[in-house]
Amino acid sequence: MATKLSAEQRVQKAHVGLMKDPKYCLYSGIFMVGNTSVDEDVPTACTDGRNTMYGREFVGKQDDKRLKGLILHENLHKAFRHITTWKALYKEWPVLANMACDYVINLMIDDSDPAHTNVMLPDGGLLDQKYRGWDAGAVFRDLKKQAEGGSVHVKTVDDQGGKDVPVQKGGSGPGGFDAHDWEGAEGMSTEEKEVLARDIDQALRQGAILAGKLSANVPREVTEALQAKVDWREAMREFVTSFCADKDESTWRRPSRRWISEDELKLLATNA
Repeated sequence: MATKLSAEQRVQKAHVGLMKDPKYCLYSGIFMVGNTSVDEDVPTACTDGRNTMYGREFVGKQDDKRLKGLILHENLHKAFRHITTWKALYKEWPVLANMACDYVINLMIDDSDPAHTNVMLPDGGLLDQKYRGWDAGAVFRDLKKQAEGGSVHVKTVDDQGGKDVPVQKGGSGPGGFDAHDWEGAEGMSTEEKEVLARDIDQALRQGAILAGKLSANVPREVTEALQAKVDWREAMREFVTSFCADKDESTWRRPSRRWISEDELKLLATNA
């Protein structure tokens, strides 16, 4: 007689299965960022952008495909740093911020296995083809426009017809099947957030190398996230600092009238 696995064992087994799959080995390093736990007090699942928590009862309701979809969902929130990147959206309208982030990553998960051979989103997962190629900010603005009209049209993996749902700014609403611990993320120090960002970037880069060796496709969203982003202010500061290091040839100060004639003589001598 087969021994029934505990929730912790099932989560661990799902992690291993995803890491062995060429489609999802890209996220192997992301699974290792932060802590993963099963908690009696978590209704469904939750992440603060670093750690992931799964509700014991909720895990028990999921078959193996949906459990893998759930784990991917939480870890894609981490991979794209949704909980820190879109903090301003949460402060403006929490429910819509949750929905926007879910719509984006659920499309990625559904696209990765359209036939649902190995992975499937849990029931209630927000899924709308309309938002293909959108980022969370664009989805949020669309949802906000709808909500200001009185309701938002909500589509889920198990109800593609959708329905209009009223959403109040300060209340609860159709935020998908999981929770997002925005307050927990807010509690991280600036240094902790910087370390987390580096860990995630490194994990994705290593995962992309592994995926390449296995001839697996790297999603466009991940490729864009890994592209180097240059802060033009920092680049300009470095240029000016190095170019004007001695302060004898170039300066931002207004020219002195007493020395204008000398500058003119130097110019004439150079052109002679």
